[in-house]
Amino acid sequence: MQLQGRVLNEGDVTAELLILDEPLSFWGGFDSATGRIIDKQHPRRGRN
Repeated sequence: MQLQGRVLNEGDVTAELLILDEPLSFWGGFDSATGRIIDKQHPRRGRN
């Protein structure tokens, strides 16, 4: 799979893609310091 997006910071990354079956709010459902899903109701809680 190849993704395209807008560059905010130059660099390269290789990572596992986490595809969510349910929507996720970045207002309280996500810890931006760790990248972990913290929404208690989300089926992927604990993943990052």
